Amino acid sequence: IISAGRNTPESKKQASLGSCTELGNSLIGLSEASAIEKLSQSKRPYRIAERNNEVYPLSQDFSPDRINLKLLDGNVASFGCY
Repeated sequence: IISAGRNTPESKKQASLGSCTELGNSLIGLSEASAIEKLSQSKRPYRIAERNNEVYPLSQDFSPDRINLKLLDGNVASFGCY
């Protein structure tokens, strides 16, 4: 018996994106230090993608688990999972 949609690469990717989005939403408005502490405790990979509208160069590899933070005035303004 084959179970469609269970433990496939696509289903794992979707689950990862869901948990990334959930954690990312909890970071909005936190200070950079608080967000990094929370990410470190969760062992979630992260990087600073943008600070005060200055966009940093990033590698082109796709990692749906990684949270990319956009900071404004020392706080998390938005994020992306890539």
